[in-house]
Amino acid sequence: MREAVSISEIREWANKTLDSVEASGVNAVDFEPHLYWMLETDEVWRADRQPGLVAGDSQDDVMDIRRDLAEPLGERASYAWHTLDHLIGVLIRVSATLKGYDFSRLEKAK
Repeated sequence: MREAVSISEIREWANKTLDSVEASGVNAVDFEPHLYWMLETDEVWRADRQPGLVAGDSQDDVMDIRRDLAEPLGERASYAWHTLDHLIGVLIRVSATLKGYDFSRLEKAK
């Protein structure tokens, strides 16, 4: 069964989830170390082959999101996909922080 979900409902999910993050005591997220593995969004849906990994950069994610959202709505609407791709990296970092992932062990492994 196909189901479409409205952007309004997705926004509500995001807002309530971030409210839950803050209620758990997480009010900020550290982005060091900043490199991580990710899949390109066009690779995620290709179940007929194994996707390739690419390096993501949390510092780049934060910088691009801030830059994108500083633009007027009409302009940034044409590349909202770009902002969403960077937001994925940020949200994964928030999730890992909530799970108690020890990022300091990565810094020692350098």
